Amino acid sequence: MLIRSQQHTAVLLNSPEIGGYPAPQKLKPRFGNAALASTLFRALEANPIADLLFIDILGLNVPRITLGRTWKERLDTAVSEMTNTSATIFGTLAIAPAAHWLAQKISGVPLQTLNREVSAVAGKLTPQVQLARLASALAFMMPFAAMPGANPSLRNWITLKKHKVSSFDNLIGLDKNQNAKRSYEAELHRQMNRFIGINVAGVGLALAAAVGIGLWARHTSLKQLSPVMKWITQTFDLQGSKANQIGGLPAFLFWSAPAYVGWLYASRGRNESCEWMLKFANSTIWFFCFGKLVRRLFTNSFNQVLQKAGTVAKPFTNSPSYTDIAQHFTGSLRSKLDHLKTIQYGTGLLISTFMMGVTPQLLNIYFTNRRHNKEMAMRTRFEKFMLQNKASVSPSGEVPKPHPMAFLTAKNNSATHLTNPTRAVQFKQVGMRPQAFYQ
Repeated sequence: MLIRSQQHTAVLLNSPEIGGYPAPQKLKPRFGNAALASTLFRALEANPIADLLFIDILGLNVPRITLGRTWKERLDTAVSEMTNTSATIFGTLAIAPAAHWLAQKISGVPLQTLNREVSAVAGKLTPQVQLARLASALAFMMPFAAMPGANPSLRNWITLKKHKVSSFDNLIGLDKNQNAKRSYEAELHRQMNRFIGINVAGVGLALAAAVGIGLWARHTSLKQLSPVMKWITQTFDLQGSKANQIGGLPAFLFWSAPAYVGWLYASRGRNESCEWMLKFANSTIWFFCFGKLVRRLFTNSFNQVLQKAGTVAKPFTNSPSYTDIAQHFTGSLRSKLDHLKTIQYGTGLLISTFMMGVTPQLLNIYFTNRRHNKEMAMRTRFEKFMLQNKASVSPSGEVPKPHPMAFLTAKNNSATHLTNPTRAVQFKQVGMRPQAFYQ
């Protein structure tokens, strides 16, 4: 399955159905920076895999890796980002064709009605074909959702194997002595079991969906699907000329959400969990809110260009692709639409880079340092308080009545000397180190 990065999908728009425009005419070649950008973006739009690699690697992966706080974190992030991008390519080239073949064998529907976009088989969309296409879609959405959910555990395994580090605070240089309480071998075993288990679950769900819905398609006698099933088959239907792309709600449910849930599940401490929650919230807001706003703004801009040109063409319901513009417009109007399309494409790249790759990472660095500094200040006050209490205990064991919140209110000056020797005696009796309070 091929899915562009969620941020790119949220901004760069799908092509509308356009008709009734003049025959296309070729434009003379243009030169300059704008023409170079237009040529690059046009080539990327025509090749979805290249477009995916360009946006994900340059717009997301590189900024996140570059902004790492230590070389260990940069390598850890590189593994995390590259495994997810590789999973997307693998899904496109391998899982999608396998899912089409499996659904065809079980449902008995011709393969030509499954491995192409729905508009190419519109006249053959019987209930049997619709159910078979749903079986095919779920057969690869399930393992595709499992891969980004499992990859963070593989990242943890690789980082632990290479650097002997299992703590996020250690990884980013905040606490170089902190690591997991489990033994090295036990933690390695735990992370690899997670990785394998999640992927096996994804494959199992894919087989269950293909067999269950495929057999329903083979034996159905329905002449029309119910409204609910029709909505499900239309919403989760595959896109693209080879039926190996998804977008919209399925992209969120079967790519974005599993990836962030996987990162949260594999978090190696409170700070890493907080960082991934911020990234998840940021991505979700852009996906459902700001992405729609940007799409609407560009669609209006395209329609304004048509209005100023005085053309009788129908208004756009969505922004056109470079191919649509070349097929239906000529002359100066085509040049203006091409220029606007280049601006739109560039805007999508900038949003992916700065709003999804750079800004969340900078915010996380700030908030994590702030949390760490507060924790260290409290730890310092507590340890100083314990030392003061230990020195104040008399040989007879008589101690003054303690203040219940003394260690929280104690400051780093000699004028304040609140004591809690009872707690100090308790620590001394059980042989507990003060640092154990924070573990």
